[in-house]
Amino acid sequence: MCESSARCGVDWVLQNGASSPGSPASGGVAARGDLHLGGLRTALFAYLWARRHNGEFLLRIEDTDRTRLVDTATEDILDQLRWCGLSPDEGPFSPAAGLPPREPSEQEAQARAAALADLPAWAQGPLGGAAADAWAAASSGGVLGPYMQSERQSLGLYRAAAEAMLDAGTAYRCFCSAERLEDLRASQQRRGRPVMYDRACASVGEAESAARAAAGEPFTVRLRVPLSAMELPEAQARWAAARSGAGAAFASAEAAAGALPAPDGALPTTSADPTAGDGADGEGTSAGHGGRRGAASGHGMASTTVRDTVLGSVVFSHSAVDDCVLLKSDGWPTYHLASVVDDVTMKISDVIRGQEWLASAPKHALVYAGLGVQRLPRFTHLPLLLGADRRKLSKRRGDASVRSARDALAVSPEALLNFVAFLGWTPPTAAAHSAPGEGNAEDDVLSVAELAEHFALTGVHRSNAVVDRRRLDWMQGRHVRRALQAAWTPGGQGAGGQGAGGQRAGGDAAAVPPGVSAAKVASETMIAAVSVLDSAMAAVKATVKAFAKAAASDAAPDGQVPAAGSSAGEARKAKRKKLPASRLMLPLRWALTGQSVGPALGDVVGLLGREACLARLRAALQAAA
Repeated sequence: MCESSARCGVDWVLQNGASSPGSPASGGVAARGDLHLGGLRTALFAYLWARRHNGEFLLRIEDTDRTRLVDTATEDILDQLRWCGLSPDEGPFSPAAGLPPREPSEQEAQARAAALADLPAWAQGPLGGAAADAWAAASSGGVLGPYMQSERQSLGLYRAAAEAMLDAGTAYRCFCSAERLEDLRASQQRRGRPVMYDRACASVGEAESAARAAAGEPFTVRLRVPLSAMELPEAQARWAAARSGAGAAFASAEAAAGALPAPDGALPTTSADPTAGDGADGEGTSAGHGGRRGAASGHGMASTTVRDTVLGSVVFSHSAVDDCVLLKSDGWPTYHLASVVDDVTMKISDVIRGQEWLASAPKHALVYAGLGVQRLPRFTHLPLLLGADRRKLSKRRGDASVRSARDALAVSPEALLNFVAFLGWTPPTAAAHSAPGEGNAEDDVLSVAELAEHFALTGVHRSNAVVDRRRLDWMQGRHVRRALQAAWTPGGQGAGGQGAGGQRAGGDAAAVPPGVSAAKVASETMIAAVSVLDSAMAAVKATVKAFAKAAASDAAPDGQVPAAGSSAGEARKAKRKKLPASRLMLPLRWALTGQSVGPALGDVVGLLGREACLARLRAALQAAA
């Protein structure tokens, strides 16, 4: 769990397009398993961060909502990630990847046993023994699978975690019926109150709760959130019991990891201010106020501090943190339990997700504590993606998906990843730009390898990012040009010795990514051709100034083109002629090309050559005489 060996996991929720209004959109998968730009950016940032720190990029599939499951969504997601070149180091088994189910080798089995040895005690049973067979059939590339939550559910992992929290008292059984909860929700909505559980079952004694469960009464398992500062000593005792229940091996592993650079997590703290909870979201402030029953007036509200790479320290008043459901009455986990359990048992060092998940962060911090975990992952909540109309992108918009970019817009994966990388992030190479990541600077054209070299989470912006189709088109053109230049340059090397996507190109135009439109290739081919005729483009452009001098004097001395003059020399020349240097450019373009617009004059000179340019200039002068 250290920065020098990052393990970055990416989750996808498999569901259909008919999600409820309150359900999160980022990371969601529509009926066909579309990978949307928000999800792609999350995956890309996790991939780059892992590569930057010699770590692993994990893919986890969250398929616990069985009512909205799409059978083909997993393969669709894997297919789109493979097209982008972001195949996970560890993830679910994919028949299309050509990896047949297999038994783990002896070496893999030993590695798995070693990896499981320092997991919490509640995870040892479900993930040990027979779990190895399920892992071999349902995962590829890792020893801490399976990576489908339905597979992990079948092993009893999430129930074991919930039972551990019940034993420690950090969670409780809720026996409220669906009808009562619906009436509570309707009443709160009528009064304009936040929809939150009223903790009616939080006071049910342990013996009574166990007896009712044993009698077969349906129940859910809820997170026990300490509401007031008076409740914190008891909560802290429960967290200590959870740590003890997690086992000595896990505690030792956390202690050893503590000597390394620790991720920025924080367990709950208490506020000295009795009015805590009335602030707004933000660094160093309390987030939200729910006015929930159970706060002890005058004793201060309990709160949880979440330290985020982008947002800094965000304090959440527990008045706005619900006693959320962790385990449903059918035995399946909710996202709040499953994601934290998987983070712990897969040894995730970094949690990277959209800011729409920020409200879940205090709940997850409390679940970590409730499971006996003291060392939280590093949280990074990415800014939202907005459309040109400045509204949040919706997964229902077809133009916001990888599938649409690939099939309808014929965008190459290199250009798409480069474009998405700048949606809320600025690399050091763009530091000198007046508007980093927003203008069309050549320094912004980077391969995935180059992105990984410069990537840092500290470069992520706080402000939301606008998805600009014009910039995507520009980026596509630059990557096509780069591929052509790499193909035509001796040795098959473009700028930096690499072609698009960080790979050496071949010796011909086959380096152009497949699927790119013919019009785009044609337009970029001409520009690429003139740029590779002379590798020293700066010298070629300087030669244009020399030709301008030759045009003014109708000939160069001794038939030689003078060396590139300084800008000061050009200014003196223009002053002597009483003609601004800028006014030479349009006549020069007409003389050389017969047009008023076109490629840069330096490119034209490089394409035509010295003798042809001088001949055209003399012809133009004679015609104007």
